[in-house]
Amino acid sequence: MKATILLLASIVIIMVVACSKSTPVDKDLTIPLGDCKMVSGASIELCYDSLITDSRCPINMACIWSGVGEAQFSFHVNNQKHTITLATNNFGHWKKDTTVAGYTFELLELNPYPMYPAPQPPVSRSAKVHVTRR
Repeated sequence: MKATILLLASIVIIMVVACSKSTPVDKDLTIPLGDCKMVSGASIELCYDSLITDSRCPINMACIWSGVGEAQFSFHVNNQKHTITLATNNFGHWKKDTTVAGYTFELLELNPYPMYPAPQPPVSRSAKVHVTRR
C-alpha cells in the first residue's frame, strides 16, 4: 500500500514538473522592417521596429572599418513590453545578442547589405533573428 502511494505521489510530482517547464524554442525569423512575426512554440511576437544605423562598408568598396548595422526590436511576454537593440557585430557597446525574459535573441542578418552605388529603386529592409529559449 505504501509503495503504491509513493509511486502515485512520484508520478504526480513528475507530471507537475514536466508541465511547468517552458517549451524550448529554437527559431530563425526573417522580419520586414516595420512588421512583426509570431515565434512558433512561444507566446511572443517579435517586431522589427527601426533601423538605428547602418555604417557597414558597402559591397565593392575598400573601407578602413567594416562598420556596424544596429536595429531596434520589441516583443511582449507576460503582459510586459520589452525593447531590445541588436547589432551586426560585437564591438564596444554594440551587441549581436541579448537575453530578456528567458529568451535569447541574436541578430543574424540585416538586409539589404549596403551597396555602392545604391540600387534603384531602394530595396525593402528586413532582419533575420535567431530566437532561443531552453
